[in-house]
Amino acid sequence: MEKLLGETQFEQIKKTYQGKILPATHPESIRVRLIAKEVIDALQRGLSNERVWSDLGYASTESSLGGGSDKGVKEMEMAMSGEDTMTDMKWSKEDQVLDDQWIQKSRKKDSKAHAATSHLEGISWEVLVVNEPIVNAFCLPAGKIVVFTGLLNHFKSDAEVATVIGHEVYKKF
Repeated sequence: MEKLLGETQFEQIKKTYQGKILPATHPESIRVRLIAKEVIDALQRGLSNERVWSDLGYASTESSLGGGSDKGVKEMEMAMSGEDTMTDMKWSKEDQVLDDQWIQKSRKKDSKAHAATSHLEGISWEVLVVNEPIVNAFCLPAGKIVVFTGLLNHFKSDAEVATVIGHEVYKKF
């Protein structure tokens, strides 16, 4: 029902702004579509891999150096102060290898991921750029994104536009 409502609203917007909708080949239309594609791809990747971090050791206040040694703190202080005393230090092989078991665990697929993204299946994402000085964008149900050129004139970088589109998409899904 919500999908049908979104599609109906999208058709009404097309009629309302007829003659002001930038063609699909316009550089701003292409730019917005590419930005929206990145946002949607990130959304789908993020939801399909959504999980709570359980690696408490990563941010632990406990020292992994053993014995309460502050060797790591001293090394960091020297590095940050710009002193070049690191060249005469002896490094072990363990210092050079990052233990990435926690990374591998966090990347494993979760059977609950499908449930989190099932409402996104079958959405036909569409982007419309309207040549109006309005600083606004919105996303309708059914994956219909509308961006006004006023927003593109106000936010110049792709990152800024992506932030707005991401926010609008997030509110709907």
